[in-house]
Amino acid sequence: MRVHRTGRLLSSILLCGLTAFVHGAADNCIEFEINGGIMQFPISIQDQSVTARINGSNTNFISQGLVDELNLKVQSDPNRITVRSDGEEGMYTFVTDIDAGLFGTNLRLEHLAVDTSNPGKDISMSLMLFDGSVVQINYPGTLLCFYNRESVNLIDSSNIDFGSATNFGNPVVRVRLNDTTNVWLQVNFGVANSVTIDRATASALDLIDSDREEGLEEIWVDSSIDVMNFGPYELGNVSARYPKARIRDNVNTGSELTTGTYIQRSREASGSLDMEVLRHFVITLDRENERMNVYLPR
Repeated sequence: MRVHRTGRLLSSILLCGLTAFVHGAADNCIEFEINGGIMQFPISIQDQSVTARINGSNTNFISQGLVDELNLKVQSDPNRITVRSDGEEGMYTFVTDIDAGLFGTNLRLEHLAVDTSNPGKDISMSLMLFDGSVVQINYPGTLLCFYNRESVNLIDSSNIDFGSATNFGNPVVRVRLNDTTNVWLQVNFGVANSVTIDRATASALDLIDSDREEGLEEIWVDSSIDVMNFGPYELGNVSARYPKARIRDNVNTGSELTTGTYIQRSREASGSLDMEVLRHFVITLDRENERMNVYLPR
């Protein structure tokens, strides 16, 4: 994947007000690791040290393995189901009122969905947990930092369209693909893929290869996007994947595709933007106020 700036990167306000925080202070930052393309950092759950990561949804998750280890009481909601990325449905189960510790601060996690397919001992935390703060994920520097809004001026330094998806409220950014198609992609901060798009987007980009799909056992078809505009950056030769025909998936949300200069009115996600792209950048965001800055360290 190639990355190029498409214009002036930073305003003078941003240079003075944001990049000073790229390296963070020890009292409001925590180091993380990237293992297998997944961002991980330590957190305590019920006084036990476990691995945590940030997810791009509006839901907190706890692994089945950790539920079993801590002997937590599991509840179910008959009015909800889980749908995996391959379309398989399952019962929605969850735990409540879990004590956690991060940055020496005690947290109360009121509701965590159980990831029954995960035998590990970890949790996945939604950005909604940190509403009220500016969150910075410095991928090259492997630092996760939190600031108050008075410290970081995202009003003037936001440089990409960012908000919550119309359908599920997940964080999304607007990108332009192959100079023709504007879509909103869910931001998956800790998932080891590059770009995932729904089949409608793949068709609009003329990526569908029906003959090749016939011989694939996997539900995903690997492809590539020639050009993706991501804020003030132009990314080239971006790895992408889309679902095979007749496969139910969580990617397709029925969003309207746009071409030319017309901007999509809806924020329904047409796929996801994952770690293989994000790992090059420092991402600073305020989810509640729908502002984001993307910055490529020199």
